[in-house]
This record gives sequence, C-alpha cells and structure tokens, in this order.
Amino acid sequence: MKNEIQEPTAKSLVDMIGPSLGCDFTYEPVYPKSRRDVCAVRRLAENGSTYGYDTIYLIWRPKDKDELKFEALLNSKCSKDYIHIDEVVEDERNILIKVYSGGSYSGSSWNETYRRDKRELSLE
Repeated sequence: MKNEIQEPTAKSLVDMIGPSLGCDFTYEPVYPKSRRDVCAVRRLAENGSTYGYDTIYLIWRPKDKDELKFEALLNSKCSKDYIHIDEVVEDERNILIKVYSGGSYSGSSWNETYRRDKRELSLE
C-alpha cells in the first residue's frame, strides 16, 4: 500500500515528538483492521522512580502525500494513570480511537472514544 505507515516509522516519529523524562517507552502502533495509513501510538514518559504519564497520538498519512501528520489526543500528566489503546476502527465517515484506563493512580477507571473525520484528515 502506497500510503502505509510502517511500525518503525510511527514509533520513530513519536520518539521524536513525544515527551521524555529519561525512562521512556513507545508502544507498537494500533491500526484499524481496514487500513494502514492511520494509527494510534502510546508514549510512556517516566523518570524511573516517582513520576510518569502516557500520551496517545494519532498519526496519519494524507491521501497522495508523502508527509506524516500527527495529533496528540490526550495525556495523563495530571492523573498519572496509564492510558491504553483499546482499538482503532474505521466507520463510514470517521476514524475512532477507543482508549481506556483502569485508574492505576487516580483510582477511577474510565474509557473514551475520540472521533476524527476522514475527510478532515484527508484520508479520502
């Protein structure tokens, strides 16, 4: 696929743009089952002992473009909770990024769905 975002490319981009506290980790991208030109990536920034948080990024390659675009969807700087990507799905008009947290630090679990219009991302 011409516009495919390779896993190492997505992780490398997040390593460059993501926060760093010294003991960091970038997780594997999560793609919709139907395409590989958009994905979500989790970045864990930790100092190794007392503080850390996650940031979830959406990465996409607009149709007929070589450049990658990205958006930080959310982070847990305040709550310090781990944020997990449940799945990334495509419907007729949108890319849906489903995330959740067990409330690892705050004690309050939650889940959220972020919706991005495929036309606004230039994926159509």
